Amino acid sequence: MSSADEGASRAGMVRQVVPLIAAVSGYAAEQITPSLLLEGDLMMDSLSLTALQCEIEAEFDLECDLAALAEAKSVGDVAQVVIDAQSA
Repeated sequence: MSSADEGASRAGMVRQVVPLIAAVSGYAAEQITPSLLLEGDLMMDSLSLTALQCEIEAEFDLECDLAALAEAKSVGDVAQVVIDAQSA
């Protein structure tokens, strides 16, 4: 996969995870961008991340590693965690 394809894939995944992050964080989906920080901008804590993990697993029918999700700093990073989980 070329880097352009990878970028498009990540952008597409961002569009898919934004509604899940919005549901957990309480922010409107329209306010959420790939560069927003989960903790600093969206005020997400470990409980929020656990809820997000459940949302991701239900939406994508996959097992999402909570440790990998906890390492994600931004919304874009969450998209990458899901992409990686789909590849596993």
